[in-house]
Amino acid sequence: MRSKFELKRIEQALKFPFENFKEWDEYDEHLHAPESEWEENSLFKSRKLAYTLKYYNINNQDWDNAQKLNDLELIKFIYVKFFNKFSHVYGHYFRHIYHILLFIDKSEEEKKAQLIQADEKTKVENEFYQYANFVQAQMTTPELFLTFYNSLAFPKFKKLIVKYNSLENLQKEELIYKKHNNVEGINLKSREDILS
Repeated sequence: MRSKFELKRIEQALKFPFENFKEWDEYDEHLHAPESEWEENSLFKSRKLAYTLKYYNINNQDWDNAQKLNDLELIKFIYVKFFNKFSHVYGHYFRHIYHILLFIDKSEEEKKAQLIQADEKTKVENEFYQYANFVQAQMTTPELFLTFYNSLAFPKFKKLIVKYNSLENLQKEELIYKKHNNVEGINLKSREDILS
């Protein structure tokens, strides 16, 4: 999954001390031939990380702010940088999913408002839950992966994802790190749990 790689790449750049970075174009001015394999590898890594920061428009203030974030806040920050860069690719997809789930939610609430009996309301909830499952059934693992991280950045989207358990088929092993599986309302299973 290319998106998973990109999110990890941003995270790696944020872990590297910012003062060690030079502007991408400064490297050529001060570049001398590396004298060892270690120096060559170090220079290559440093250039890759500097390029990542420039590519995702992460400045010194962003870097400083990122150092103060807990795990979930950091991955949200990273995802927002990724999303801002690629919103022209992914934005319409998530708006589409959001509006489908919003339509299902509003239709469910309208239908339940006309009912009095609790058991009838439960039937309606089950019916609309099934409609939301049809949406989820069409989603690939990379789409579920991005939906998880997108829900961290967009609370109204997350509310619908949680209500309809739209990530139930995403395995926690698919996340960047399993420790991200502590988002309130989202409980991912392991591959082992799903297969047993």
